[in-house]
Amino acid sequence: SDATPSARPMVASRRPLPLTALLDHVRTLPENRSRQHIVRAARNKERELTRLQARVRTAADDATKRALRSQISEKIRAIAADLAVLIEFEDFATEQHPLPMTWPKPPSTGYPTLYFGPRSAQRIPQQTLRRARETRDPAVLGTIENRLAPDTRNQWITDGRPIREFTPEGSSTLGNTTLGITSDFRIFQNKTFKLPRERQSTPGGGRINRRLQPFGFRAAEEDMDGDHVHEIQMGGRDIIGNLWPLNSTINRRAGGQISRMSFDAPVSGRVPMSVLKQRAARTDVWLKITGFS
Repeated sequence: SDATPSARPMVASRRPLPLTALLDHVRTLPENRSRQHIVRAARNKERELTRLQARVRTAADDATKRALRSQISEKIRAIAADLAVLIEFEDFATEQHPLPMTWPKPPSTGYPTLYFGPRSAQRIPQQTLRRARETRDPAVLGTIENRLAPDTRNQWITDGRPIREFTPEGSSTLGNTTLGITSDFRIFQNKTFKLPRERQSTPGGGRINRRLQPFGFRAAEEDMDGDHVHEIQMGGRDIIGNLWPLNSTINRRAGGQISRMSFDAPVSGRVPMSVLKQRAARTDVWLKITGFS
């Protein structure tokens, strides 16, 4: 479910499941005989959620709607916490039996190769740098020279107009920064990883963009974002070794795709990502990348 005013709370999955149906199911599981109080608490929260959603639809102003939607989000998190307790007995999402998932971004080898030449206060498009490196066309090299400060231009010409290629899984120094996705954060078929115990906020990709900007790189004009290759919410870290530019459309839709995922549990059926994250706060939850979208 989410914070939008829906007439019927649903559990997100490829085939959305009414929350009431999931609660009906977990209530009957033998392992939950001693947890009926949690089921009742979750049902009460589900009823409160329905009432809040109805109030959003009749709210008179935007401020009231925002406040109600905030309450809806809190209620959804509370229900997810209850569901996490009700399914924690199940032996799934372990290191030995990780849950398969489709990763919503490319493998790290599929990230773009970057090209850098001299320092430049002006933008030097990646396409121009790539063509200059591949063709050594004097006209293209001249385009770059015209963007440089005089001293920088003279030194670059003296050095032979070098343009370097940076691959995402390489390790090369640009200025004072070592660029390249390090082994812990590379994304590949059959990689297994553990969800973080605590909820992590996802900072933007400014950390890497600031390192590349002195060399003429402008992420927005390249239609790219600085991307956390291994998503922060999936256990990645906000360090240079986990950052690389990626197409902005792909990057910006990935977080939402992950939050809407759900998984097959052997007993309780479809388990949404929100419940898995609640489970991860108490025990290890392992996933395995089995494909890419």
